[in-house]
Amino acid sequence: MVYKTFISIIKENKYIQLADDKENSKKFIKPIFNLLEVLLRANCFNQFKKAVQLLNLIDDDSIFMLLGKLYYKYGYFSFAYKEFMRSIKTHEMIDADALRMMQTILLSQK
Repeated sequence: MVYKTFISIIKENKYIQLADDKENSKKFIKPIFNLLEVLLRANCFNQFKKAVQLLNLIDDDSIFMLLGKLYYKYGYFSFAYKEFMRSIKTHEMIDADALRMMQTILLSQK
């Protein structure tokens, strides 16, 4: 369903809500982030930007933090930091790993 929705977004700019509550959203997180990781690793940035829109179709408070971790993993530190800050501001959510990543990003900027 995630991949069909992604193709629909790319071809027709149609959005179909994947899940309407937090419980149903959980089953979509891993497939969405798997797709995002494949696209980021393959340097398919236009498709990646479209695929990020899939995150708007689920309801989960951890998506900004998870997106930040994905950016961090592939060296997109400024994007990672912005997503971590967005997670804190929007959902007041951050974990120890994300804080460590934020610290590393800040220390590397000095």
